Amino acid sequence: MFKKLFGFGKKKADADEKLKIKEEEERKELEQLKAKEEEERKELEALKSKEEADRIESERKEELRVKNEELEIEKAKEKKLAE
Repeated sequence: MFKKLFGFGKKKADADEKLKIKEEEERKELEQLKAKEEEERKELEALKSKEEADRIESERKEELRVKNEELEIEKAKEKKLAE
């Protein structure tokens, strides 16, 4: 009766409610942080994939350039032999 009369029970209930709200906010913040980290991880993977694709494309272009040079040299040799 004394607790109800002077509101002691209410203070505890308010404190419990505030604690629940704080825990819920922290949980939401943690979920947002996890989502942000996952998004950053995916962006990093995409960037790595793009860098790998660019590297492969660059290597292929270099191979084609070398083959073209070899072909030009071979054509020049054939032309000299034909003369």
